[in-house]
Parts: sequence; structure tokens; C-alpha cells
Amino acid sequence: LIRRFNEWVPGVVYEEIVYEGYAPGGVGLIVEVTTDNKNRSASEVRSTMGKLGGNLAGVNAVSFQFERKGQFMIDAEQIGEEALMETVLEAGAEDVKNHGDHFELISALTDYDTVWQALQDAGIETASAELVYLPNVPMPVEDRETVRKVLHLIEKLEELEDVRAVHSNLDIPEGLFEAEEAAG
Repeated sequence: LIRRFNEWVPGVVYEEIVYEGYAPGGVGLIVEVTTDNKNRSASEVRSTMGKLGGNLAGVNAVSFQFERKGQFMIDAEQIGEEALMETVLEAGAEDVKNHGDHFELISALTDYDTVWQALQDAGIETASAELVYLPNVPMPVEDRETVRKVLHLIEKLEELEDVRAVHSNLDIPEGLFEAEEAAG
């Protein structure tokens, strides 16, 4: 998937590219890139994945495991859960998750702008508002070393200059690192 646009520097064509691949343990990855040199970006992503136990996959090899959604994060100190739900459910939000210190709102891609506008109209500030790939097929990984390898690969991909975001379907079981944290 390549989308061309020319917004930042006159005469330079930037492209948005989505790479799909697998991390150790069969974890699916979607890597979003914005670049003025797709050959450089492809080489950097491929090299990073190869060095750290991952590999690139073909188009749609991984994306079927994800849904493109709108995601909003809101500090819980701003508003109560019921008032927030009233505001955003009417605007098309699909889900409101209470994480204690913050709320996570999920919307369909087509309702993103409507939910965003409802939040703005209500004076609710977002900590983040973005389009994301949410996994619909989570990949549970119960081996600590494999989880570390996947997280390290994601971190290294995120450090690449042209990478905008890395999405994974990694599902870490609750308590996997608790015994280790208690000992250390």
C-alpha cells in the first residue's frame, strides 16, 4: 500500500508505505513508514527484522489479523466514565475502556472525525488521537525470552528514521514477568 503526497518539502515526494512481517514466535507486525526514499526504508526495515529474528511478509499476509480503527486516549481526571460515554457513543465510538488513570476510546475508521469533533465540542482534551491497527487475532506468547525478542525488535523498528508506528498482535499473559520482578 503506497500513498503519495507532497506536503512537507516542495519538490520532494513522500510516500506512506505499510510493511507486514513476523517477529519471533509468529507475532504479526505492521510497520507504517513515511519516506522520501522507499528503497532505503525497505532495506532498513528488512535488515532490522532479519537481524533480530523477524522477516518481512507479502501484502495481506498479516493485515487480516488487524482492524484499522480510531483510538483516543483521555486522562480520567478530566471526565467521568458515564459522561464520556454519553458524549462519544452518540458520535459513533464503538468502545470505551476504563484503564483506571485513563480511558481508551475505539471508533470505526469512518467515525474517527465525528468522535474527534464530539470530544472537541465537549472540551475534552486527548492525550493521543490516532488511527491504529488493532489486533483481532492476538498471538499469545508465554516464553519470556521470546517476548523480550519481540519487544526488542519492535523497539529497534520504532527507532528507524522513517518508521511512524509499529503495531503487533503480541499478547503477553498476565503475570508472565511477575515472579522475575519480585525476585529482582
